[in-house]
Amino acid sequence: PSPAVAAARCCRPRRPRHATALAAGPRHTAAAAAEAVGGAAAAAPTFCNPIDLPYRFQPTTGESFREGADPTMVVFGGRYLLFLSKNGGYYASNDLVRWSLIVPTGLPVDDYAPTVMQMEGRLFFTASHSRALYTTDDPFKGEWREVATLPSYADPALFLDDDGRVYLAYGSHQTWGPTGGGNASHVVELDPARGWREVSHHSAVAFANAARNGWEVSGNGNDDYRLAPYVEGPWITKVGGVYFLQYASPGTQFFTYSDGFFVAKSLRDLGHSHHSKYSPFSPFSAKPTGFMRGAGHGSIFRGLDGELWHVTTAVIARRIRRLVINPVHVQGEWMNADTYLGDFPVGVDGRRPDWQLLSLHKPATASSTSGANAPSRAFDEDIRTCWSAETGAAGEWLAVDLGANATAYAVQLNFAEVGAKQTGRLPLRDACRYYCEASADGVRWTVVPELDRREGGRDSPHDYVALRQPLSLRH
Repeated sequence: PSPAVAAARCCRPRRPRHATALAAGPRHTAAAAAEAVGGAAAAAPTFCNPIDLPYRFQPTTGESFREGADPTMVVFGGRYLLFLSKNGGYYASNDLVRWSLIVPTGLPVDDYAPTVMQMEGRLFFTASHSRALYTTDDPFKGEWREVATLPSYADPALFLDDDGRVYLAYGSHQTWGPTGGGNASHVVELDPARGWREVSHHSAVAFANAARNGWEVSGNGNDDYRLAPYVEGPWITKVGGVYFLQYASPGTQFFTYSDGFFVAKSLRDLGHSHHSKYSPFSPFSAKPTGFMRGAGHGSIFRGLDGELWHVTTAVIARRIRRLVINPVHVQGEWMNADTYLGDFPVGVDGRRPDWQLLSLHKPATASSTSGANAPSRAFDEDIRTCWSAETGAAGEWLAVDLGANATAYAVQLNFAEVGAKQTGRLPLRDACRYYCEASADGVRWTVVPELDRREGGRDSPHDYVALRQPLSLRH
């Protein structure tokens, strides 16, 4: 296989970014994007969407693909834990920047839509149609055990209320309108003291209504009236006595995939008192354009900084999905995820440094090109396109001329897998090996130490680094 780069990005004061392609392992083609950013130094460590995880290659009969979707994030023991669909494990981080994989025992990590809740010093886990509840008091050790049998729930979401009562929201259905029954997200109360049995009615709390809510209409432009939209991916958040009953629509394959919400003052007897109401502030999380598109089916969590964040699903192609994280703001019954600059670096304190994309549409050259995957496609701010080299051999290269001297504060390389046959976890011996050089004149080059991956050992499909010292460069 030959190397491929989806986009290359260099930043300074503010705009979207992209990727560049470099070397590929023997089982797949690599595509990458590079970005440099300039402006003032960030006050806190930064990360950049999409989240850089060693996403697993999913089983397929044709070209294989990486996927990560339907995330749940919790804070436990002073660290972040990130659970996502069908990834063979979950991830831990101290800072939202660097992540380590935990491969547990006793947990159905290949099921879709996992949900995790903390209660009494333990974590409790279930997933879509898992039909069981699992627990551990040490998720970093990774040993889990089953504690209860559950009914089959689609897209479940566990929620512990302030009074100690436990609820579960669930639902994934296609629907044209608020007809009730199966065409809604539901909430049911579970009683831990009675073996996690259901102890309430199944209350319908969130309905799709595409005739009223244009953002729920199917299609990448909310313009496909032939296909009924989904209402799925529920989540419950409580802030200031208000319950935000979240749901995703119109479908995970669309750039318009977003999260809307209903609000309620109580979860008790919700279906009988009709206390939930659609919020006109929906969708609170949407991103139909830009480098990473889509912002639906996610979870809200309170970070180590005490602030709210939203981790959610973005789409590259129908089954090729990634995770993104954006700050969340709540006031009264208003809620909003800050996706406006979601393609740009953000500090772990929720603040975005004043950095602008430098590499967008800048002239690019390369050692070779495979088919129509020209070097310019690494800098067009479209993660669906890429530069691909003719071979996967060492020595293939991609270069960009920024047009003038600039100061770069961060770089991002996004790799795609063109013609991949890999399934499961990518062996580290097959991870992309590459390095990045900077030059002021295009003649004398200096290796960027933070982006020297020639020794391999790290699967980093969305490699982002904030440079320890800003670089003055043009190439």
